[in-house]
Amino acid sequence: MRGYAAEVRELTDEHVRIGVQFNVGRDRYGHSLMSPYAVDIDFARTVEGTDVDPDPIAVTLRHRGGVKPSELNRFAWARWITIAEATARIASVHTLDRVRDLQEVHTATAKALGIAPKKRPGRGGHLPGFYEEIAARYLAHLAEGHQNPVTLIANEDHVSRDTAAGWVREARARGHLKPARRGRAG
Repeated sequence: MRGYAAEVRELTDEHVRIGVQFNVGRDRYGHSLMSPYAVDIDFARTVEGTDVDPDPIAVTLRHRGGVKPSELNRFAWARWITIAEATARIASVHTLDRVRDLQEVHTATAKALGIAPKKRPGRGGHLPGFYEEIAARYLAHLAEGHQNPVTLIANEDHVSRDTAAGWVREARARGHLKPARRGRAG
């Protein structure tokens, strides 16, 4: 197995739940192939709350096709529990109140320095003025006498016609173009 994904699924003052899934290689396109097994392992936190008991208090093993009794004996329990315990120890260093305090200090410091908070992962959207530019290009192509300006925009930006049509539709919705008339560009 080449890698793994371990994440904290639940963190309370009493216990830490860690989810683990191993990477079993890559497919022909280079995408990671994850093991069909997934394990959630619960560890009790110590009284001080800064460490975990190395013996798990609960283990939940899942397999996409169901777990057979014969697989339980051959399962690499030591590897999975070792990874989960290490992740739980890292997560247990701070108490929940300490984590909240650190987040508040980080937010206040970022605001004082004028740094924008990090956005959620995913598409960032278009820059300001993008739809105005699309509308201007659309009108310019119409003025030049082109019958299908959406296709020209798609070709210029190397995107599908549907994507370019979505941009034009959004430019209309934002008021940069007049409402569409059925069967006519404009």
